[in-house]
Amino acid sequence: MKYPPQIGAMPSRALTRLLRAQRISHRTFQNETASYRLSAPIERLRNEFGWPIISQWREERTLDPTGRNARYCVYYLPSEEIMRAGEQGQKYAFKVLIWEKRRNSKR
Repeated sequence: MKYPPQIGAMPSRALTRLLRAQRISHRTFQNETASYRLSAPIERLRNEFGWPIISQWREERTLDPTGRNARYCVYYLPSEEIMRAGEQGQKYAFKVLIWEKRRNSKR
């Protein structure tokens, strides 16, 4: 497994949350990063960098007047992969979080 080389790019930001044992969906990721689409960075993490990210489909009722159900995906890393990443993974995640904090303070 490799780490995305560009700190602050969407794959690095998604991986950071996964390495911190978060389960992320498009909505949670969008709220934290102001990104548009989570599935693209997830696919890059899987295909280019070799991370075995799990996809879990969910369905939930919407708040719109029709009351329809919406399907969405939640992504996470198995705990053994987080442990395998170890200290190196946590240091990488910390660098990304520092980048995000600096970026947000400039707004």
